[in-house]
Formats: sequence, C-alpha cells, structure tokens
Amino acid sequence: MDTKKTIMVVDDNPDIITIVKTILEGRGYNVFSASSGPELLNMLTTQKPDLIILDIMMPEMDGLEVLTRLKGKTETSTIPVILLTAKVQYEDVLGGYKLGADYYITKPFTSTQLVNGFSSVPTSLFASSDRFLHSRYSWFGSLRSKGATGPASPLKYAPSRIISPGVLTPAW
Repeated sequence: MDTKKTIMVVDDNPDIITIVKTILEGRGYNVFSASSGPELLNMLTTQKPDLIILDIMMPEMDGLEVLTRLKGKTETSTIPVILLTAKVQYEDVLGGYKLGADYYITKPFTSTQLVNGFSSVPTSLFASSDRFLHSRYSWFGSLRSKGATGPASPLKYAPSRIISPGVLTPAW
C-alpha cells in the first residue's frame, strides 16, 4: 500500500514544475503536474491529490479561475490549495485568500518556503502544530467569514507573514 502523499503542481512554466517536483519528490511526495487549468480540471476527474500548488498567471484559464472552480465543486472543495505566483501586491494576496487559497507563496521562492507552506494548510497531512492551525482558523477564518477588506482590515498585516513563510516561528 502506497502511503506517500500526492501533490499536484500546476504551472505553465516547465522550469517551475521541474524545480517544485525535484524539491517535493526529494522529500518523499508523489508529484504530478499540469501545465494549465483545464488540464488540471481534467486530471481531477480520475485522481484527487492531497494538495494542489497553483500558479495564478497562466494562459487559457488563470489560477484564480481554477481556484474558484475547485472551491465551487463538492468533489474538490476540500483539497488544500497553495498559490505559487509572481503576483506580490496586497490586493493579489487578499484576492487569493478571498477565493479560498490556503496559502500564498511568491516567486522567486526557496525550498524552505515551499515546505513551510505545507504547515499552514488545514489538513493533518501537512500540519506541524495544532497551535498554528488554531491560530490560522481563529484569525484568518474569522476575518474571511466577516468579509474583511480594505486598508483598515487586520489582514493588511498578513501578507508579510504569508509572503515570507521561511521566517514563521511556532510562537506566531
């Protein structure tokens, strides 16, 4: 029985796919890839990954549209999604979270940032501490459900914590 966890990497840049696959396979994960949103959605009809790492800027269908479709379907709505993108503006980060992203990492990235991103997704597969998950749900979850937006929102402080996951500490 194969107990390796499966991660799907979606990016139109084959170099990014190769880098992410190399990092994750080196840590023991099964990694599959898709080069577009439609390709991912087609693959999800036959397999369900434990996590999706998704680029935003892709041709045909951008990652935010893919994310919206994933979170809108019962079969895929519970799959954690990490956005891995070059979009770094506050509005981009907030927009990703509003659509249901579980984490946001910007390019360029390090292997440490990528792997640390797993500790933030709401699943026992990648969770490194119950304290961090509780913090994530009580802070981000309550703000998301209240529709927090704009510069007066406490979320204005979140991007520095999210964009730099390599500096996360258990105390946070």
